[in-house]
Amino acid sequence: MGTTTSLGAAVRLAAASVLGAFLMATTACSTPEVSFAGYSDQQLQDLFPTTAEINTAVGQEVTLGEPEPIDLGRAPTAAPNPGLFQDCYEAYFGTPESNSLPASRGFRMAGWAEGSPLYPYAWHLVQRQSSEEARRVIQETVTRLGKCSHFTAFDPGVRHGLGVTFRKITGAEDSRTGAGVAVAVGEVTISFNISGLPQSEAQDIARDMAVMMEKRLQTAGTGSSHGS
Repeated sequence: MGTTTSLGAAVRLAAASVLGAFLMATTACSTPEVSFAGYSDQQLQDLFPTTAEINTAVGQEVTLGEPEPIDLGRAPTAAPNPGLFQDCYEAYFGTPESNSLPASRGFRMAGWAEGSPLYPYAWHLVQRQSSEEARRVIQETVTRLGKCSHFTAFDPGVRHGLGVTFRKITGAEDSRTGAGVAVAVGEVTISFNISGLPQSEAQDIARDMAVMMEKRLQTAGTGSSHGS
C-alpha cells in the first residue's frame, strides 16, 4: 500500500521547502564584513528605521514608541491553545533550543497608525555573539516556521533573511493576518512584523521594510570600523 500524505502535512512540507530554497539563495551572496561590537545601547537603538523611512515603507504616517530593552533571559510563553498543534505552537513561541540561542543585547519598538489595531507594527533588534550566530538564528526561524501551515514564505529581497505571511487563529479578529521579515547583518538581527492587513498588502510593506533595514545596517556597520 502506498504512503499517503495529508493536505496539511503537504502544505507544511511545501512551506518548509520554499523557506529553505530562498534562504540558500540569499545566503549564497557574499556580504561585506560589518561589526557593531563597539556600539553603545543608544547607537544600537539608532539602528531602528527612522520615522520617515517607516512612513515611506508603510505608506502612511506611523507613530512610534520608544525602543525598550528585551529581557533576553525570559522565553516567550503563552497559555496552551487547543486549536494550536505543536508545530505551530513552536513556530509562534519557539523551541527550547531557539529560545536559548545566545544574545548580548536586544531592543523592541512598536508603532501604530490612525485607525489601525493597537501596535500593529513591531520591530525587534538583537545583537548576537557573531555573524555566524546571527545567520544561525535566521536558519532556525526558517526551520520552525516552515513546519506550520499558518506561515507562507516569500523572498524578502535581502542577502541574509526570511519573509513570511501569516494567518493567526488567536488574537483579535483585526490582527489575524499580516507578514513578517527578519534580516541578519554582521552580528545583528532585526525583524519586523505587521498585522491587521491582508497578506498581500502586508507582504509588500514587509519586503520594502526588509530591504530598507538591511541597507541601514550595512551602511552603519561598514562605517563603524569594526566597533571604533
